Amino acid sequence: MVIAAGLLSGTAVAAARANAPGDGPCKVLVEVAATYPVRTAKDAVPGGKARLALRIDPVGRLDDALITAYSLPEFAAAAMTAVRQWKFTPSRVDGDPAFGILEVTFLFDANKPLASTRVGPRDETYFEGEKYQYEAVYPGQLDQAPTPAHTAAPTFPSDGTGRGLTGSVVVQFYIDETGRVRMPEIVSADHPELGWIVLPAIVKWRFEPPLRKGRPVLVKAEQTFAF
Repeated sequence: MVIAAGLLSGTAVAAARANAPGDGPCKVLVEVAATYPVRTAKDAVPGGKARLALRIDPVGRLDDALITAYSLPEFAAAAMTAVRQWKFTPSRVDGDPAFGILEVTFLFDANKPLASTRVGPRDETYFEGEKYQYEAVYPGQLDQAPTPAHTAAPTFPSDGTGRGLTGSVVVQFYIDETGRVRMPEIVSADHPELGWIVLPAIVKWRFEPPLRKGRPVLVKAEQTFAF
């Protein structure tokens, strides 16, 4: 029996450790630099930033790209154009290729034609005090908690109980302005197989559009599944 448990929250959870030799996160293999937007240069904008989340599939292709923050939309558009030309190596989990998530920040400077990039999770100290025109929020900042409009339970294997397949899985993901689940990532799993069966289910979930001050927003959340 599978039970979805735990409240959606904004609490970070430590990622599961890789066990098999060669396991590791997805990486950027070929990077194409983003160019400084012409319009912002003409408007004498000194610089800005954009942050994206990228989902890389098991063969190293860009499966999805989501803008999670920007100081101006022109910077986000330039960053998106660049990452669509990048090449990647996939994650490996328990010895097998797997989906993986990359977070990338683009730093634009009006005195430089090309933006610099920072690949890796958000560094709270590094970003302290920054102001974005657009940025993902956490559930606690919403008018009300995210409301599922449709859920799908993970398909638990028929012999799972007999094999002692028990434990919990924590999935972190974004809910976009339409209520769609984006960038799902297993951040903790008591058993690797449990993670494999949770991801196909969570991508089928749909939520009522998350609102902040009455307006749809992007929200970063997580869900715990107990088996």
